[in-house]
Amino acid sequence: MKKSLFIAALAIMTVLSSCKKDEEVDQRNAFIGTWAGSQTTLIPSLDMTDVTDYNQSITLSSEDVKKILITSGGEIQKASVSGSTYTYDKYSYTTDDGAGNTMSIEMLGSGTISGNKIIETGTLKLYYLGATYPGTWSGSLTKQ
Repeated sequence: MKKSLFIAALAIMTVLSSCKKDEEVDQRNAFIGTWAGSQTTLIPSLDMTDVTDYNQSITLSSEDVKKILITSGGEIQKASVSGSTYTYDKYSYTTDDGAGNTMSIEMLGSGTISGNKIIETGTLKLYYLGATYPGTWSGSLTKQ
């Protein structure tokens, strides 16, 4: 009887110890680093196409375990990570056109990582002189 209880207890302990919860891998880590590439912005109604080289640094957000911080040109944007994709929080800024007129830009978008490359795509709205001009943007980045 004692031998049967001992074997049963040993079997239960073995099963319970092998059922340890696997450590979750932080999906955000794949994006961390310095990235360089180019971005194309199109605003068809203004017949505007702009291609710009840019660099960005991606770090982990300490405030939210699902977010990364994307820093480019001194601006910090937040994005939520799900698997191999991040989605930018709505981003907007206001500037001057050099002639005393204010223009505002709102941007939305996402990025998807594959190996050492990120492809970004999104939409934008340019508010200028009382009109709204919709557009798109896309970028390709390589990890440095």
